[in-house]
Order: sequence, then C-alpha cells, then structure tokens
Amino acid sequence: QIYTDLWWLYDGLGWLYAYVLVFSTILVPPSNMEGKKKVCRVVLDNIQSAFAPDHCLEVSCALLPFKAPGHCKVTPTKRLRRDDCLHLDTMMDQLESSRLFSPPAVGSCCWGLYHVFSPHSPNLHVMIMETSPDRAQPGPEHLTHSEGRSAMELASRVFSFMERGGHSNTTNEEAYVMAYNWSYRSWGKRDEMGFQSLASKWHAHLLTMPLCEEYYRIIPSSSLSPFYKYVMGHESAKRRCARALAEDILCQISARGPNTPLAKLSWRVTATGFHAELPTHSMSELCARTDFFADILEPLARTISDRFAQLTEAISNVRRAEIDEVVTTCGSAVVGAAKLAAMREEPVFADIPTARANFDRISAKTELLEALWEGIENRLVADRTGAIDFADPIGGTFRWVWKKSFAYSIAVGSFPAEDGSRSILLNVYMGEHTGPGGSSESMGVVLRRPDAVCSDEAGIEKRCAALQTLSQYLHDE
Repeated sequence: QIYTDLWWLYDGLGWLYAYVLVFSTILVPPSNMEGKKKVCRVVLDNIQSAFAPDHCLEVSCALLPFKAPGHCKVTPTKRLRRDDCLHLDTMMDQLESSRLFSPPAVGSCCWGLYHVFSPHSPNLHVMIMETSPDRAQPGPEHLTHSEGRSAMELASRVFSFMERGGHSNTTNEEAYVMAYNWSYRSWGKRDEMGFQSLASKWHAHLLTMPLCEEYYRIIPSSSLSPFYKYVMGHESAKRRCARALAEDILCQISARGPNTPLAKLSWRVTATGFHAELPTHSMSELCARTDFFADILEPLARTISDRFAQLTEAISNVRRAEIDEVVTTCGSAVVGAAKLAAMREEPVFADIPTARANFDRISAKTELLEALWEGIENRLVADRTGAIDFADPIGGTFRWVWKKSFAYSIAVGSFPAEDGSRSILLNVYMGEHTGPGGSSESMGVVLRRPDAVCSDEAGIEKRCAALQTLSQYLHDE
C-alpha cells in the first residue's frame, strides 16, 4: 500500500509540474524572458566590466524625419556640420522646426526639447538644448547652477513620461538614459569626426532602450570590425589609454576634497573609462534632485574639461584659451576664416623630455604619457602620409590617433537587472574615436543604419505620434 501511495504521489506531482510548465509558458514566454535577461546582462557587463566582455549589442535605427501634426509632408531637415555651429543664430533657426516644447525661461536662459533626426534607439529619443541664438554653452561647465537645474527639471518631466509608458504600449523592460558627448575643442580634418556634433551648444540626449532581442541583437565581440573592437575596448591600446586617463581624472576628483559629493561616489575603472552607481531609484527622481547638476554633473564636467586642457597643453601647442574664445563668443561675434583656420591647424607636439617635464609639473603620471604617445606617433605618421583612415590593412588592427584636446561621453541611466531591480549608473567613456552611436557605444551598443536609410511612412507616423503625445503631456502637466 505504501508503494502504491508513493507511486500515486509521484504521478500527481508529475502532472502538477506539467500543468505549471504549460501555464507558465503561456503566461510568460521563456524565450522572451530569457532574451530580456540576456540583453540586460550584456548592457550592464559592457558598462561595469574592467575588461571588454565577449558580447555586445547591435541595434538598427532608421533616420527619422519629423512630421508635424496636421501636415501631410515631413519637415525638411538639414544636416548641421561643424562650421554651422559657429553661426549660432542660423543654427538655431535651422533647429526651430524640430522644437517640440519649451518651458518658461529662467532669466535669459530658455531650454527646448527637440526631435532627433538620427536616433540611437528604436523607441523614443529626444534632446534638450538651450535655445538662445546669441549665447554659446558648449558644455555643462559653461552653465550656471540655476540654468543646469532648469535643464534637469525638463529632463525629469520627460523621464516621468517615459517611465509611465506614455510613449509606447510595449511591456518590454526598458532602460532610461540621459547622455551627451563632449569634444568642442577638437577642430581639424581628423578631430571633428564623432562625439559632439553641435560644438557651440551642449545638448543632452534623452532616450529609452527597449532591452529585448526584438530590437537589440546580441553579437560576439569577435565579429566586430577592427574599428569597433577598438571603440568597445577590445584593443589593449584602448584599455591602456582609457584606464590611464580614468585614473588621472579620478585623482583630480579626489583632489577637490574627500568630502565632496563627487568624491564620495564609489568610482570603478572599466575597460573604456569609469563608472559609479547613484543612490536613487529612477531617472525622473534623479533629475528632479536640486543637487544633481550642482554637486555631480557640473563638477564632473568641469574637472574633466580642466584636466583635458592641462594635458593638451603639456604635450602640444594647442591652447585652451584660444579655442574657448572663438567657440564661446560665436553667438555675439563673427568667426573669421583666419580664426577658423588657426583652430584647425595640425598641432605641434613637444618632444618627450619636454612633455615628461610638463607632466611632472601638473602631477600627471608617466604611464599616462606613455599611453598617449602611441596615438601621437600615429598622428605624426598620418600627417606625413596624408592618411585619414587608420585601419591597418596588413595586421587587421586599428591605429588610433590622439584627438586634439581629447573627448569624452557621459551616459547616466536606469538599467533593469535580471532580478527585476534597477540600477542608476553614471558611465564616463574616455575616447578618441566613435561611430554614429556616440554615447550609445560607451554602453556596448553598435548602431547600424538600415539599407532603407529613412523610416517608412508608417514608422514616421508612429514615432511622430509618440513625440506629439510627449509634447502634449508637457504642455498639460
């Protein structure tokens, strides 16, 4: 009897397990859940890892012309180049047709929310930028604390809309990210590629990333081109330089004082820069904090900007004051051809003994100089040969060159973890080269444009309807 009872119990448990398995499969498709977990894990690995992970993500995003409500045709979009940003009034006129919303001005500062023609996400992607046609602000360090706080208030309202799912009816886990690129002192035929496109105006990208395999394809890092292997930190030269720069910047943060909010964060050096986790629960909450810009974002941007200027002047004849004078006054003064040509001249580099003495004077380590010198030598070789493409046709590697005045990207976002929790991570990417994805590449995402470069009519209608819903939400709030 005992054996019979045990058999029936075993059989009953078997049928119960079968029913649970069937119903759980119907209610929660395992492939989607597992795919979501995999994509989330790849993003977090690429942000947090000290070594470049074995996998990264690939996303395809078509260009998105803007179609205003009630219009049958899309609004023509002119691609703005580096020269355009030095004609500030003309640039802002060009962008006016893409403006979705502006809150009340704070003094002379008025922020605008803009549609993005070249999105980095298959979901909602907008940007915030100050709208004055006569004042250049190339980085957060050029904003007052009240101006920065008003920018973050607008960002908080946009993230509140995103977090409520107002932009989409998808149930996929999403990351909510604010990101920007900085390279406004980089002028020249090799220096203007990648990073900050509108060099006279700091602009922050606000986007959602639907982290599922429907949109993001997981690819092995070994399949990347030599260029992208370098960008993603798989080349030893990249890791060596990025880590040396990251450690140097973190020393500057510590030198500001151990009790500053920036120094109190638990920073970790990664394969391409450094990152820290922020003690908040959502991007809307983070941006709504009155101290986020004043205590974290602006001091970080100022520290990096000041240090990059010191390092640049220690190894070359490029002078911060000369470039800053041109870029920051372009809203009130005409930039002449002679000044523009002077900014674009190839730098003259110090010899190694002089550079080493200069590094000692500014308390920079010899290891950093050695890491940078490879890029400087590659640039000198390129200048002699006239080369612009630095892919090595023999060794199949990418020869990186030093970017005049350096460059960086910051991405701060709310990322879902496998256990359902969320992490708010601030990631700083130390870079010289970047592809079309800009700051997205700092998160391990390779951006591709499809063969049909622009979205089809249905795609434009859908995405622009979401933009209109966001605009109406901000007006009504």
